[in-house]
Amino acid sequence: MKILLIQPPMTVLPNEIKSVTFPLGLAYIAAYLEKKGHDINVMDCVALGQDTAYNEGKLIHFGLSWNEIEARIRKINPDAVGISCLFSSQSGNTHKVAAIVKKANRKIPVVVGGAHASSLP
Repeated sequence: MKILLIQPPMTVLPNEIKSVTFPLGLAYIAAYLEKKGHDINVMDCVALGQDTAYNEGKLIHFGLSWNEIEARIRKINPDAVGISCLFSSQSGNTHKVAAIVKKANRKIPVVVGGAHASSLP
């Protein structure tokens, strides 16, 4: 099975420091699934688009653009997608990425994990 794990882009206040951190949880999941014989891709939208930031209303979008995310999902054409959502403040980005996955192919199952998904399923 071809599985895509996604760390969504971040939305921050203009005065917040933009930082790139390694998505350790996704790395653990990727390693486990790879050992089980699955074809794994990890798309860290923050790291891949770390030089990209633009205004989204009063907030700053930091990471790959929505169009770039959609293009990459279509290119990979996964059988399933897992999306990380560690912070409730970033849940909107997680929902947007899930919608992009479904726009690319409605049949792709989407699983969301992380602190936000665990505390507010």
